[in-house]
Amino acid sequence: MPAGSLSPILVQRLAAAVASQAASVGAGA
Repeated sequence: MPAGSLSPILVQRLAAAVASQAASVGAGA
């Protein structure tokens, strides 16, 4: 798999993880 097609997937997964963390922290606070 070329790195060019892999990077956006990793970035998307990382962004989703950060967003879910921020959402849970906001809900907890």
